Parts: sequence; structure tokens; C-alpha cells
Amino acid sequence: MEKQLHNIKDLDGAQVYKLAMSIGAPRLIAWISTYNQDGTVNVAPYAMSGVVSVDPLIVQFCSIGKKLTYQNVTERKAFVFNIPSVSHRDLVAQTGKPVPADETKVIPAEITTTEGLHVDAPIIDLAQASFECELIETKEMGSSTIIYGKVKAIHTAEGLVGESGAADFAQLNPLTRLGTIEWGETKAFI
Repeated sequence: MEKQLHNIKDLDGAQVYKLAMSIGAPRLIAWISTYNQDGTVNVAPYAMSGVVSVDPLIVQFCSIGKKLTYQNVTERKAFVFNIPSVSHRDLVAQTGKPVPADETKVIPAEITTTEGLHVDAPIIDLAQASFECELIETKEMGSSTIIYGKVKAIHTAEGLVGESGAADFAQLNPLTRLGTIEWGETKAFI
């Protein structure tokens, strides 16, 4: 098979983003929930995310630019890493729309939250799984910041975790990002 070479030094930022995001797929959507400075709820999706360690249990997500979620996490030292299902795609998309700095982001009414039990951040009630996280580190890489959180507790929907101790992947049905604008789902096979 012949291959085409893409030298990163010859590409601009937008070209690198499109190429990497469309090849490095599927990417789990982390629906990050935090409290704003005034105590209102902020919810935003991040497609560069995942579990990076199990002992200790650490998750990460990457913010391109220092958005409101980044500010909230660094101020309160906490966030909740929620896993939305494919059925939540439209709600996730709504929470991902940019809002001018002088406007307040309005969270759709269908998204209700409960206070975290272990961290100062809200849990999205309709998520199949939610990880309460304590901020342990941020790492700046160019225009991006990787945010690492130590998981203090995991909340799962009724019936998601079976006798084996593993999640039922069909029930979890995690929403993913496939390319720059394509959403996706994954199917298990053996």
C-alpha cells in the first residue's frame, strides 16, 4: 500500500486539527460539568478525553484555549467527567455551542444535575456514568491545556454494572466524535 506523507511542519493549525481529529477516531465524548463562579452549572463536551491511569484512577480532557470550564476547574479544583449516550447527541451539541464572553451559557432544561458527594462539581443526572474528579494537574501544550483529575467516585445508572463488575456496553452506548463534525457510536464485537 502506498502512503501519502503529511509533514506537520508544512501544515497550518487548521490542517493539523482536521487530519488528526478525523484519523484519531472514535474519540469518547466527556461531558464535563462544573460550577461557575456564581454557583450556576456549566456543561461542555470535550472529545479529546479518556482514562489515562487506573492505579490511581485518572481521567483527562483537553481544552483548546482557556475556556470557562478550564477556569471553573482551576478555581474549584473539581469537575465531573460524565459519559453521554448516543441518545443525548442533540443535548451535547447544544452545550458545545460557543457563547460570547459577555453572555451566560444557557443549559437545556432536560439537563438536570445533582451535587457531587466528593467534589465541588455537579453530576449530570441523565449520564449513564459520571466520575467525580479532583483536579490534580494541568499541563499546557501550545494552545491546549490537558486537565487531569483523580477519580474520587463513580456513579452509574441502574443496571449498567453487572455481576462481572463491568459496564454493559450496549446500555452505556457512549457518544463519540468521529471527525471534525461527525458524531458516532461504537458497536461491540468479538
